[in-house]
Amino acid sequence: MPLPPCYSRRIALIDLSRQKVVVRPTPPKLATTWLGGKGWGAYWLLDHALSDPLDPKALCILATGPITGLPFPGAAKSGLFFRSPLTTFFGESYCGGYFGPLLKQSGFDALLITGRASHPVYILVEDQRVELCRAERLWGLTSWEAEAALHDEHGRRAAVAVIGPAGERLVRFACITHTYGRQACLCGGGAVWGSKHLKAIVAAGGDFEPEPADPDTFDTLRREVVDEATHVLRSLTTYGTPSIVRRTQAAGVLPT
Repeated sequence: MPLPPCYSRRIALIDLSRQKVVVRPTPPKLATTWLGGKGWGAYWLLDHALSDPLDPKALCILATGPITGLPFPGAAKSGLFFRSPLTTFFGESYCGGYFGPLLKQSGFDALLITGRASHPVYILVEDQRVELCRAERLWGLTSWEAEAALHDEHGRRAAVAVIGPAGERLVRFACITHTYGRQACLCGGGAVWGSKHLKAIVAAGGDFEPEPADPDTFDTLRREVVDEATHVLRSLTTYGTPSIVRRTQAAGVLPT
């Protein structure tokens, strides 16, 4: 069964210890059964469980979903999945911005990262290729400083996800930063990257453009969601995340 055109059809297996990258086709059965994002994170982590989240062999997954990169509300998200150094349980964290769409445009649905580099590195994903680059000059910089340096090197259009000194020092709730003010901030993903000597991932884009499998149905659903979201989430647009505290508390889903 062929994959729908919303998938880029590639995943990269990255072993930082061996400085090796293997590119494989996205398995169609995996896509149709688990869709992407959290489903893939759970699937791969269940098959790769370790007791120590900071062990070099621990797996960290960066995955997009089937609507990432499409013109749809919330479709800019990408997800990070790992065993949390804060809780030792399943860890997941999400971030908006441009990283998810540019990762898919680069030609990859997901990155699976294991190992620990012997020196600081960053991962460059661009136009259907993955390159491991030295990052000693970035180690010790704040997340904003490192992101600015990588933009200087790879252009303003590139999307950069990066850790700061907290992640490097394995602070167990350290986050990963993107576009200077967005964070994948839950469960300590920054410490996982720090334990691997992984300073950043740069998604520089490429020629792939995701498309919906059924454009007419997609467009109808998109219009419905946009109309509803515009009405319901007006306060979120105006005031940001604090505007939903009362609503999430009333629904019993506010993490406290």
